[in-house]
Amino acid sequence: MKEAVKYIEKKHGCILNIGSLSSTHPHEGDLVYGESKAATDAMTASLALELGPSGIRVNSINPGMVKTEGLDELSFITQEVRDGIAAMTPMGQLGELEDAAAAVLFCSDDARWITGQCIRVSGGPI
Repeated sequence: MKEAVKYIEKKHGCILNIGSLSSTHPHEGDLVYGESKAATDAMTASLALELGPSGIRVNSINPGMVKTEGLDELSFITQEVRDGIAAMTPMGQLGELEDAAAAVLFCSDDARWITGQCIRVSGGPI
């Protein structure tokens, strides 16, 4: 993020981090991943304060479990695990890549007064 700031026009721009719902909803055996995503949330908030006066917004998209090729490669994410996580969401399903992408687009210049936020994209408040 420090390097990106050098290339963002002053008084205009946005740094968008990709976090995870694991930052606030950790899972057993997920310590390092969850704590690294919690650090992303903290950096997002801190840098929003630091860079706001320069007109640079800093936000994070924090998706829940999204169906990806990478998810398919994780042997411990069985169909039973997927079904269980889907059942915990009010919408009853895992996310699609398009769901996370829509949140990225939301953070465009049209959202010019949104900064320091971790936007959960998770199918509901879990």
